[in-house]
Amino acid sequence: MLYYLRIESSQSICNSNRSESRKSNKIRANMKILVLADIHSNWPALAAIDESFDACLFSGDLVDYGPDPINCIEWVRSNVTALVRGNHDHAVAQRVPAKD
Repeated sequence: MLYYLRIESSQSICNSNRSESRKSNKIRANMKILVLADIHSNWPALAAIDESFDACLFSGDLVDYGPDPINCIEWVRSNVTALVRGNHDHAVAQRVPAKD
């Protein structure tokens, strides 16, 4: 799934739990936010994203099913602002069957 949304607010959201600053974790007013989910190692779909974005939120299921998880993982590491681990990501990390 691929969604773009625009935040227009005077409030900001900040993830203060991460100390690394590879990407800013602040979501500012008037931003273009890319929201991704359920990529399932589909590198061609992820590589096809050609629009610019200010922040990227990933809501899980990056791996499993598809043939190319490494490129997908590398893209997420360099482009995603915040993410959560999906059930398929958890299953791969823990080497257990995914619960659908």
